[in-house]
Amino acid sequence: MGWYIEIIAIILFSLLIYKGYKNGLVLFIIGVIIFTCSYYLSYVLSAPAGNIIYDLTGLYRFAAVPIAGLIIFILINIFGMIPKFLYKRAMRTIIEFEDGKKHSFYKPNKISRFCGLIVMLPLALFMVSFVYWTASAVQQKESGLFQNIMAYPAKMAIGSGLQLSLGNNKDSEYSPLKLAELIKNPSRAVSKINDLVNDPTLNNLIKDQSLISAIRDADAAQIETNQSLTRLLKNASAMNKLHEVGLVPDNYKTPEYKQQLANRLSEVGARMKEIENDPDVQDIINELKGQGKLSQTQIRSLITDKRFLKIVDRIVYETK
Repeated sequence: MGWYIEIIAIILFSLLIYKGYKNGLVLFIIGVIIFTCSYYLSYVLSAPAGNIIYDLTGLYRFAAVPIAGLIIFILINIFGMIPKFLYKRAMRTIIEFEDGKKHSFYKPNKISRFCGLIVMLPLALFMVSFVYWTASAVQQKESGLFQNIMAYPAKMAIGSGLQLSLGNNKDSEYSPLKLAELIKNPSRAVSKINDLVNDPTLNNLIKDQSLISAIRDADAAQIETNQSLTRLLKNASAMNKLHEVGLVPDNYKTPEYKQQLANRLSEVGARMKEIENDPDVQDIINELKGQGKLSQTQIRSLITDKRFLKIVDRIVYETK
């Protein structure tokens, strides 16, 4: 990890500690309450608010929902400035200079400043932890002992947050524990994904045209008897790699799993066929075939095409 990460961490830590000392305890508490409320409400209300924007304007939901969440977050923080302003105004200090001019400013007492610094300290350390965790996500090699220790609080927070948001139902076929563990350790996740990409059994499966055809035809029986799929399920090393990144459930060694997987892939094929048969999709495919190799200009035209955006919106919010 480069020295610049330490510089960023030191600057961020110093700014947060200074802010806690300057604002004092009460403003710190008000700020935490406002941020928590804005984050929670933007998360809860983004979908219904986005649907209202969608109904009123026709803006695609994959854009309307995050925009609504961002607007809610910003508005709550703007209104949150009012109690901060009122508190500062109530607690301001007025000094009269010799020339008769008066100067008014907010200055918390020493106890409040000290308490603000103390309560800001764990938050500052936590934010620094996220800096080290983010750095571990982009570096090529495993982090050292110091970096791992500093990133540990962020890893635990991210893992716990994912488990809470995704649910941790032990009776469900898929558990969020694998996904949470994968995201908690990004450098290790990159290594595992590289192992998957370079696995010869998986490569043969992806290239098997007979399996692709069976999936496109939504033929569960043909998928279940596919030789490439059978070889994959018998390959303990490849299946373990898939299991480690959460792509297969805990019951992947049972005889019933092959049939379950075949049924699931056939359902994917059926959804693909439904989307492919959409008239707008057919028009876009025919236009792309006529254009041959896509240029950057054609790609930009495609991602601004209303028909294409409508299909994306449908896949994201209507395809189950």
